[in-house]
Amino acid sequence: MKNIIGPPARGENFLNREKEIKKILKAIDEGVNVQLAAPRRVGKTSILMSLLDMEHPDYCFLYLDTEAIMTSENFFKKIYSEIIKSKCILASTKLVEQFKNLKNDFFKRMKGISFNGTGLELNEGEEVNYYQELTNLLKGVELDEGKKIVLMIDEFPYTITNIVEKTGKEEAVKFLSENRTLRIDPSINKKVNFIYTGSIGLNTTVANLNATALINDVPPVKIPPLSNKQAKQMVKEILIYEEKEISEDCLDYLLKKVEWLIPFYIKLAIKEVIDLMDDDLNEINEDLVDRSFVEIIDYRNNNYFEHYFSRLRTYFKGDQFDFTINILNNATDNGVSRSEIFNISTNHGLQNGYKNIIQTLVYDGYIFSDDLGQNYKFCSPILKLWWLVHVKN
Repeated sequence: MKNIIGPPARGENFLNREKEIKKILKAIDEGVNVQLAAPRRVGKTSILMSLLDMEHPDYCFLYLDTEAIMTSENFFKKIYSEIIKSKCILASTKLVEQFKNLKNDFFKRMKGISFNGTGLELNEGEEVNYYQELTNLLKGVELDEGKKIVLMIDEFPYTITNIVEKTGKEEAVKFLSENRTLRIDPSINKKVNFIYTGSIGLNTTVANLNATALINDVPPVKIPPLSNKQAKQMVKEILIYEEKEISEDCLDYLLKKVEWLIPFYIKLAIKEVIDLMDDDLNEINEDLVDRSFVEIIDYRNNNYFEHYFSRLRTYFKGDQFDFTINILNNATDNGVSRSEIFNISTNHGLQNGYKNIIQTLVYDGYIFSDDLGQNYKFCSPILKLWWLVHVKN
């Protein structure tokens, strides 16, 4: 297993999350649309890539990253485009024949696609309502052997936020309503499933619009950090590739220091340990582990951490942003209590809305509480140390 940090891990570099993948497949089998609920860097996109690479007899998985999409029209156009150019669509002789001869009533209504002799293509010059086009496409689509299409939409909450910023809350609520209409349409649901995920929380994003009823048909599938057993397996497989060794005691020491066992932090720690090793040194020791945690937060690694700060500036504005930074600064001092949070919210005039911000910080993997919300601490000692050095100070 290669030690890939940043891009999604795929193929032999992906640590199989069998339990989580089984949950997702079970939901799809039952016709349920789901959201993957987990903080950033836990491995959600790698799981989606694993499904995308899977040759499943019953499903055609399509992956779409919609983070940069600013309008509902472009969102529906992207889905529409990805479907018609996907391998599973082009490989469906039944579907291509229907397009070619317009034997499907839904396809007869569509303006956005033409058959070019060998496949399908977008009619870019046409005036097209892509929401209606997509509706007709999903109602009419029938793949060979009854396969279902599974649309995996990454960074969906960012799309909602983009629409709010560009065209306002009313348009974002309309967008959510249109998505719900697609999902619950019986003629679509039996042939198409949706999986949503993102590095900001869908529930919190929609709650800010007072529109939670529009996603009550999308239950969460929780993607937790790695278990200790999984984390050990990951380290050992990476070290086989790196031709390095580690004792069980030292491995326990490494994982105890990482504490929050998500792939990103484990891989970053291993990278720094190996970078510190002399060429003739094959076995990792505790001194190397300790030194690596100093190196992790070096300025040269800011590209791994800067987004934790910059995305807050993007997502929160004015007093909300100042409140968020204040909370995280205080959390570096052995945590921040519930009463301290309320006092800080009062100082920023947010006593009626601060709880949603705290929920966002929890969901996004900044802080957690293990005492029913009485106190909050950084999830990761590594992130806490980086924040202390590069943000607070």
